[in-house]
Amino acid sequence: MRRLFLFASFLGEKITAQSAKNTDPSMTDNQRGATFMMLSMAAFVLNDTFVKLLGGHIPLFEILFLRGIVATVALVIMCWYLQALKFQHSARDWTLMIARSASEIAAAYFFLTALIHMPIANVTAILQTLPLTVSLGGVLFLKIRLAGGVCLQFWWALGA
Repeated sequence: MRRLFLFASFLGEKITAQSAKNTDPSMTDNQRGATFMMLSMAAFVLNDTFVKLLGGHIPLFEILFLRGIVATVALVIMCWYLQALKFQHSARDWTLMIARSASEIAAAYFFLTALIHMPIANVTAILQTLPLTVSLGGVLFLKIRLAGGVCLQFWWALGA
């Protein structure tokens, strides 16, 4: 029963308070969310480690293809389970989805190239700057106004 609860909550299915009490009363929603965040980060580290180890033996495009197949199958199963498969989109939405897919492919290619050729610690350190970089891009290109705490983080990051 516990495995079913974890799978259902992972897929985002709404679970009643009664079923949550029956499965694991010791975990709050925050603890469950933190657990899934740790599991997902462990999966990312495991994936990056395998890519780093296999990068010298398997061509990059084969790695990209295999990662894409696994991700596609997992997402289709999850969407089918949640009854979220929908293919009726406007032409504008299709254009945006194709642009996003192309951007994702390019990002994966560049990230995996860096991962294969750089020490994994350096790649991880650079990835830690991503939230600040995205925020800075929003300020510069989208004219978004940031809260004071984020501005302090920028100053701290620049000084470090």
